[in-house]
Amino acid sequence: MGASVQFMITSAMREILTNELQFLDSEVDEMKPELAAKMIETGTKRPFGDGREMPESWKRGAMPERKRDVLGFFRNINSLQVIVLGAIGVLAGLVVTNKIELETLRSYRRT
Repeated sequence: MGASVQFMITSAMREILTNELQFLDSEVDEMKPELAAKMIETGTKRPFGDGREMPESWKRGAMPERKRDVLGFFRNINSLQVIVLGAIGVLAGLVVTNKIELETLRSYRRT
């Protein structure tokens, strides 16, 4: 059985979200359909008080939040390593194929 993706909020879903789960009509208008489906599936009532707005991350078109964790840091380091190693590989290839002289590269060294 494959996973399904919710593309829209149906009138039946809207009814549950506003009447049973206490979301505002304006919130349902902006809510991501997949989040609406999850709220209904879990029976999660509107989790923020009267004076607070729905988080931006719950709204359609919102950019996903980036996790700032150690693993993410290492992913960035790995990406940087790939770029640096790729550049070194290109330069080595240019030297081996005599497209550039090794002395030319050495002359760019700071003294």
